Parts: sequence; structure tokens; C-alpha cells
Amino acid sequence: MSRETRPRHKIDKIISGGQTGADRAALDFAIARNIPYGGWLPRGRKTEDGALDPKYQLKEMPTTDYAKRTEQNVLDADGTVIISHGFPVAGSALTLEFTRRHGRPCLPLDLKETPLEKAAQRLVSWLEENRIRVLNVAGPRAGRDPAIYKAVMNLLQQSIAGKKSVDVVLFDFGGVLAEEGWKGGLQAMAHANGLEAADLLMIAADTVYETGYILGKGSENQFWDAMRRKTGIKGDYAHLRDEILSRFILRERMIDLVRKLKSDNFVVGILSDQTDMLDKLNARMNFFQEFDHVFNSYHMGKGKRDATLFDDIAGRLKTPPHRILFIDDDPGNIERAKQKGWQTIHYAEEAMFDAQVNRLLDI
Repeated sequence: MSRETRPRHKIDKIISGGQTGADRAALDFAIARNIPYGGWLPRGRKTEDGALDPKYQLKEMPTTDYAKRTEQNVLDADGTVIISHGFPVAGSALTLEFTRRHGRPCLPLDLKETPLEKAAQRLVSWLEENRIRVLNVAGPRAGRDPAIYKAVMNLLQQSIAGKKSVDVVLFDFGGVLAEEGWKGGLQAMAHANGLEAADLLMIAADTVYETGYILGKGSENQFWDAMRRKTGIKGDYAHLRDEILSRFILRERMIDLVRKLKSDNFVVGILSDQTDMLDKLNARMNFFQEFDHVFNSYHMGKGKRDATLFDDIAGRLKTPPHRILFIDDDPGNIERAKQKGWQTIHYAEEAMFDAQVNRLLDI
């Protein structure tokens, strides 16, 4: 999985003056990334396109003078970045003057002269060197530079880390962390025994519950005996088991994602409706070590068909449901998790999944 690995700086707050263009991009970035934000704007919430929408929670100055709010935002910040296409002029030039007058750290970034990637690297270095926790973002209004909003948004996305909206990420095993060995193995058995694959899969899904095997209340042998009676499949226990186990192949891109999340201080775990075959797979591949938690229906005595499982897991994790992200390829499991207040991603297609993960987890 190809992911951006450049480090981004964590800050405590973003402030701006609420104007169109650069200011507004900074506020929208902060809101989208769950970063505290603020700043001063002129009395009457004056901006180029009228009174600023009340959804932006900025404070009004006692005057309509743009210069006063510009100066106050410089004073309230640990440092100011001025982002422009060309040398700072008008309000941006005034911002630069105020930072010099008050001896405050300032980084002018001319994106006309500096490529975006290099500008992002310069911004991160400057933030770290000056220990910036409250950042004032300034630049031209949209009426002066229509392209500045997008440019500022792109620059901040590449240089500033958002606040986490998720603490725990739980992955289904088969079909997400690994190729779906259960389905693949049963399809191979159907082909070898002259059966319809869809029919065999449906029978197996019911039988693994009927025998109690998936919940740790029945044995593997009982499951295979029941399958033989119902379908006539042939093969000894070891052969049938290996038809399934051999097809569970770990997806390295997903293990890389797990490692990345763990390095970013997320709690990561497996949440799977599996039999003791999951333990057997771990004995072969030793992947449990990558996770903080492994929740398996075989050991929990409850599967994802029972929505109360999601309450139980949140309780064990001591984590509010809305701070848990669950990734599964089964729409039914996703829907039950949603009903319990969890955040979810339905794993269906790689590119879409990558985009959803980046948006939710800011990685």
C-alpha cells in the first residue's frame, strides 16, 4: 500500500481572520481535521463576501478595521505562516510587518517560487524549530487570488497532522486482513465434489453455527461430520481443514497499515467470526503479535450476528463506541456495528478503502 510517509507537525490550534481565500481554507482545514481553531475578525464579522457564517466560531473586534484584527491574530499566535502566489502584498504584507514589529516568528511561503512538496517540508521544519503550538495562517483573499484556497488547503494537508477522531481500529480477518480462505476452501471442495459453490457456502455458514463450532461450543470434527451428512463431501479432517487454512494468505499491505496505525498510537485489533482455525493460522504465521487485541467468536462465545457483541467489545476496550472504527467486508456486520454507534468502513475495493482510511484517520 502506497501511503504518504512524510512527518507532519501536530499543533494545538489554528487561528485566522476569517477572510475568503487563505484564511477560510485554514479554518475549513481545522474543522475537517478536528483541530481547535479560532481568531479575531472585524466587528460585524466583516469579510469580502459579507458577514462570516456563524458556523465559524471566531471573535469580533470592537472595530471594523481589518488591520486591528490582523495584529491581534499575530499577537495571539506562537507564529504566523503567510502563504501566497508571489511576494506578500496588501493585507499579507501588513501581516508580515506586524510579525516583525512584535518580534514573532513568521514564515512567508511563496508557492509561485516554491513547489508544494518543498513548501510543506519547510513549513514542518519551521513549526518544529520554533515549537509552534498555536499557528496563525494568513494570505490573500479569494478576490485577489482565486487559487489560494486550494493551495493553502493542500499545503496544510501535507504538513499538519489532525486530531484523532478514532482511538481504536478493529479489522475483520478473512476478506480484510487476509484473503478469504473460508470461502476459497469451500469453493474448492464444491468443485472437487461436483457441488454448487454457492449452495455449499450457505450450508457451511449455517452448519458452523448449528454445531456451535464458531462459538467454541462444538468441535471441528462435529462440524465436518455434519457437513458430510448434509452434502456428501469427501476427505479426512486434516485434508478438509487444510483446504481452508492454506487459502488464508495475509495481505501485506494491510499488515503495513496496521503497523503504521500502531506507530501513530492507535489501538489496533482483530474482530473476527472465526473458529480455532484462527489460532492455527497464527501458529503458522505469527501475526497476533502485530495487534493489541484479538477478539474471536470462538473464544468469546458470541459472534457478529449478535449486535450485543459490539457493546461487549466497547466495554472491554473502555472506549466510547464513536471512537472505534471497524473494518469488515460483510455489509451485515457493518450495519450492526453502525447501529451500536461505531464508525465503520465496508471493505469492498482497495482504492476506495484507502481514501476512506485517509479521510477518517488522517494518515
